[in-house]
Amino acid sequence: MKVRRSVYLLSLLGFCSLCIAQSQTPQKKHLLVLGEEKGYRHESVSHAMATIERLGEATGLWDTTIRTDTEVLT
Repeated sequence: MKVRRSVYLLSLLGFCSLCIAQSQTPQKKHLLVLGEEKGYRHESVSHAMATIERLGEATGLWDTTIRTDTEVLT
């Protein structure tokens, strides 16, 4: 009888700790989007960068930094 109670109590505690771990909000990611164009300019690049930024804002999963020049980075 005591063993059954112990197993029940341990499984209940395990379940509660699992619920607590899942309820914590994940930390936001930081996303760097590079959109430098050299020579040929494709019209969908700016649209894609804006879409990535909007998706990050809408979901709250990441912050987006958009760079169109890589000179500062190199």
